[in-house]
Amino acid sequence: MVAWNLLVIRYLGRNHEDVEASGWITPAQLAILRMKRPKIMKRKATAGRIMAAVASLGGHIKNNGPAGWQVLGRGWAHLLELEQGFLIAKQMMEEM
Repeated sequence: MVAWNLLVIRYLGRNHEDVEASGWITPAQLAILRMKRPKIMKRKATAGRIMAAVASLGGHIKNNGPAGWQVLGRGWAHLLELEQGFLIAKQMMEEM
């Protein structure tokens, strides 16, 4: 599943960067990216911006060229961890 998500992000981000995020990123992930990378995600959530935000979470510096697999993998792993924390906190707030 992780590899599939990375393939989608990289393919769409490089080849169809203006495609909107629908169906391949969760609303929670999108909210987290908007919060963590507001400069990148300040406009419409497109594939190119999402790839840049995920790569940035993985430590990518855009002056170093396009993001590779390792940096995208690190960024995606970090995004998944943030999403888990967000969902746990949301559930805790609902139970209080």
